[in-house]
Amino acid sequence: FLIGAALVVASPFVSVTAAQVPAPEYAARRATLLSKIDSGIVIAYGEVEPVSDWPTFFQLPHFQYLTGFGESNAALLMVKRGGSTTQTMFVPQQAEFMARVLGKRTPATDLQRVTGIAGRDIAGLRATVDSLVASGLPLYVVPDVHMADFAAEDSLSRGSRLVAQLRTARPNLKVTSRPTSDAPC
Repeated sequence: FLIGAALVVASPFVSVTAAQVPAPEYAARRATLLSKIDSGIVIAYGEVEPVSDWPTFFQLPHFQYLTGFGESNAALLMVKRGGSTTQTMFVPQQAEFMARVLGKRTPATDLQRVTGIAGRDIAGLRATVDSLVASGLPLYVVPDVHMADFAAEDSLSRGSRLVAQLRTARPNLKVTSRPTSDAPC
């Protein structure tokens, strides 16, 4: 009887973990996305930290689809050049006080172990993108919106603001809204 009761109690937990997407699946999704471009810079932003406790945080669909990473203020930068690819996730450093208030976040140094993607501090994202854009690679921006309904008119998201800033500095920059993807949205 005790074993049967333990199985009944444990069975919901088994089904939850079995339904999770494994890290190799996320890696395959990123590889598929990169296979659709000859060369270039692909950037995908995660959702920003909510200003208040409501509404609840929900990761942006494209970012979730590509990374499975459920923390706010992250960005994924993928580069394909000459047949080789690199992938880096940029995340904010967290002050000890904020960790006590909001909960501990994954530090950049742990991202490779947790997600399979190399990690860096988000403070270095803009300089990295500037350097890559200066090399002449085209830029692909994965829309950082929850629904595609108004993505074309978007001017407030981090991705659209980055593109506007880059175009101001480099008017001839080639930007594509996103490479073809099977991602939701």
